[in-house]
Amino acid sequence: PVVGIGASAGGLEALREFLSPLAPPVNMAFAVIMHLDPHHSSMLAGLLQNHTALPVLTIEDGMRIRSGHVYVAPPNRDVTLIDNTFQLLEPMKTSGLRLPIDFFLQSLAADKAEQAACVILSGTGSDGTTGLRAIKAEGGLALVQDASARYAGMPGSAINTGQADFVLPPARMAEQLRQFFLQSTRLEHAAAKSLGADDGLRKICVLLRARTGHDFSVYKQSTLQRRIERRMNLHHIEDLSLYINFLRQNTTEQDELFSDILIGVTRFFRDAEAFDLLRDDILKNYFAEFPGKRTFRVWVPGCSTGEEVYSIAIILRECLDELKKDVAVQIFGTDLDNRAIDRAREGLFPDAIAADVNAQRLQRFFVKEEAHYRVRRELRESIVFSVQNVIKDPPFSKIDLLCCRNLLIYLNAEAQRLLFPLFHFSLNPQGLLFLGTSESTGVFSDLFRSLSKKWKIYQRGEVASGSRPAVRFPAGQRGMEMAADLAAPDFCLADKPALAALIHAALLENFTPACVIVNDRGDIFYVHGRTGKYLEPSQGKPRMNILDMARHGIRLELRNQLRNVGKSGQKVTCRGVRFNFEDDVRFVDLTLQPLKGAGPAENLIMVLFADVAAPLPPGHPSAEGQLLPNERDQYLLTLDQELQHTRENYQTSIEELETSNEELQSLNEELQSANEELQSTNEELEASREEHQSLNEELLTVNDELQSKVDELVRVQSDLRNLLDSTRIATIFVDNELRIKGFTAEAARIVNLIKTDVGRPLEHIVTTLDCDDLYQEIRQVLATLAGVEKEVRSRRGEWFQMKILPYRTTDNVIDGAVLTFVSITFQKEAQDHLAALNEQLQQAGDYAEKVIDTLREAVIVLDNDLRVLSANRAFYRMSGLQAAETVGKNFTEISDRRWGIPRLMELLQKTLRDGDVFEDFTAGDTMLNGRRIDGRTEAAQQILLAFEVREGAGADGKAGQRP
Repeated sequence: PVVGIGASAGGLEALREFLSPLAPPVNMAFAVIMHLDPHHSSMLAGLLQNHTALPVLTIEDGMRIRSGHVYVAPPNRDVTLIDNTFQLLEPMKTSGLRLPIDFFLQSLAADKAEQAACVILSGTGSDGTTGLRAIKAEGGLALVQDASARYAGMPGSAINTGQADFVLPPARMAEQLRQFFLQSTRLEHAAAKSLGADDGLRKICVLLRARTGHDFSVYKQSTLQRRIERRMNLHHIEDLSLYINFLRQNTTEQDELFSDILIGVTRFFRDAEAFDLLRDDILKNYFAEFPGKRTFRVWVPGCSTGEEVYSIAIILRECLDELKKDVAVQIFGTDLDNRAIDRAREGLFPDAIAADVNAQRLQRFFVKEEAHYRVRRELRESIVFSVQNVIKDPPFSKIDLLCCRNLLIYLNAEAQRLLFPLFHFSLNPQGLLFLGTSESTGVFSDLFRSLSKKWKIYQRGEVASGSRPAVRFPAGQRGMEMAADLAAPDFCLADKPALAALIHAALLENFTPACVIVNDRGDIFYVHGRTGKYLEPSQGKPRMNILDMARHGIRLELRNQLRNVGKSGQKVTCRGVRFNFEDDVRFVDLTLQPLKGAGPAENLIMVLFADVAAPLPPGHPSAEGQLLPNERDQYLLTLDQELQHTRENYQTSIEELETSNEELQSLNEELQSANEELQSTNEELEASREEHQSLNEELLTVNDELQSKVDELVRVQSDLRNLLDSTRIATIFVDNELRIKGFTAEAARIVNLIKTDVGRPLEHIVTTLDCDDLYQEIRQVLATLAGVEKEVRSRRGEWFQMKILPYRTTDNVIDGAVLTFVSITFQKEAQDHLAALNEQLQQAGDYAEKVIDTLREAVIVLDNDLRVLSANRAFYRMSGLQAAETVGKNFTEISDRRWGIPRLMELLQKTLRDGDVFEDFTAGDTMLNGRRIDGRTEAAQQILLAFEVREGAGADGKAGQRP
């Protein structure tokens, strides 16, 4: 197993806590990836080595990974893992936002699968979030630091994914990893055996269906088995039956297993080349023949958190802008997981998406919010996210592009046989099907025509009614309606309008009044019938607003009533509204009716236009009351004058209002331009902020390393200070100008130094030494680099062994000199005393030698090798030898048989062995010899051999004195 550890600002302290409990043997390897300054050599490996018993190594290109080791990524390199071997790559960029943790964790997930784990520690930003998802998708383990993180950006982003297995302090993570991987192999074998032994999978699917309403029996058995084994490993449960009981009693575990099974592997523009091909070669050709009035509909089943949906929306927008076509787009993103759908609706993604989305797209389609990017509203408005089970719930219909990538690989063959006919039904004629690189249409290849074999892009094919595969629609009213439509004889003949549609169009054209669908602000959404009599294009820039386009007379009533209807929600009718058309006075009844169920986004109102005859004047005979003809004419004239006056005032007000509107519009355009400039400036500042944030993280990491190194240096300095003080060796450090750089406490007593003397020239300090050439000797050492050693005496009578050596830095540069003074006063006194003793010993030796010379007995002194050390005069007289022939010679060389050599040598060896005194009297060939051997002088390892003269008979039988 390999554990990838991601950390940034504040991560050094967390790494120490994580590594400290680790001790061999460890069956895991650890790879530490941090945000390091690319221009600064890292000390991280050395700093971590002080806090763990495991070997800590800096990663090198091609290094083979081994368990029980900690590997640290070098600065300015991206690290990847393949076949248990590290590979180092040049980073795509050395400054700004970099995501080395995500990069490594994704390669770790691909290489180690369920034998991978990730640990996210303290740091800013969101690096590591994408990598954590990749680890979880492959069945690995994910651990995140808890609230103890000094910087909560990275841990918080990882926790928000909802995929962290454990949120712990760093000190407890190692034990959790050990427990997980130590028993994983045994648990997997036990779980696999139990899974194969009974219907445990089916029982678990039943429990999940009861809890969530979704049937996972259509999933591939291997996928379910891996997810279940992983949950069993986490809880250290070996037997599947025990896990089933645990699952029944724990609804939280049911939810966690449901989430684990639904883990979606998604990101923006996955397989970017496929998206480029879809945009440039396929969609452009598709839109070339696309009717402009129809909505382009897209369905993305299994969309997870929405990255693929927004990727499709982006390439559609880019394609339409490049073709300069105005086509309405509607995208449906669906998924089983309601939590994933909620995040997709939010449209908020970590800044790690910068690795998949280029800078131009980020600037155009996203808004930066701290450490996240939010999709712009213009893109989100065209997308609808909803919870849907593609197997169980009714599908969407009349789809132009169906993007189902990497969903089918999790489903078994039966589910795939159900889905492909359903996809064929959902697509419009010539509609597009976009699958993942590991998927294909399989046995349904006759339903789809391949447009790209490499990237699995297909187009809906037309088949005869008799050979069309049966579509099994999900249960429900909508599904039954679809099935009924599909069963119609002419269902597949899209070019033949249905009879009901023809009748509907004829009725609308001949029997319904002209109408316009607007909102409460007057913006036009739909126009039915001939409305040119009542509306005309406004002057200047075209504006699709009914208040701008309504003719005089109608405009005033619409302006007043739109607001009332929008607020009250009640139908309003304005009868006999007068307006001018083609130099004639016309009258129309205006009916404003709210549209119920139009959706929460807009309060839509239908405005109906019904032509009516001129209203009867008050003097008409059929009107109430009777007026005389003259009175009636006068009354009508008065009304006409008042109406004309009112119209003129109204027209003046309208012109003033239009002038004011134009000024406001101009001001609004200026403000919009200023806002765009500010937005551009804000984006530049945001990019600069990202670079500064990244630089700040790197500096924080370097600062942590340096702070740790400073602490270590302070500790080492204290150790050295105590070591120097304990040796009681006076030491003085001077620079090349003989200025004092430092000194020990013992030196202060000799040279009269205090703390404030640091930095002062040594020559300015009064010393107690009788050494007039001290400073000259220091300069000589600096000049020749040859050390000086001599004995000096202080004025107090103390003696010191003085050494002057050059001061060498770690770079072998001479940076001053070191003076050491070792007290030798005791040695000097001992030396004087020893000299006196030697003199006394010499005198005693001379005296002893004179005494021995006066002896009548012949005496010779031998060492333990029987070499002659000395002899007295009696010996030389007795032996007839000279001193030159005797001293230093072996005794056997100067003796002869007349001394009884065999017996004498035997006694000598015995003396050396026993250290005793022997006396022996032996008759030689010519005389009687007397010998005394004394071996008690052990200190000098010498033998005293004495010859005594005795009375005896000679060889001739005559008495006499012989030696």
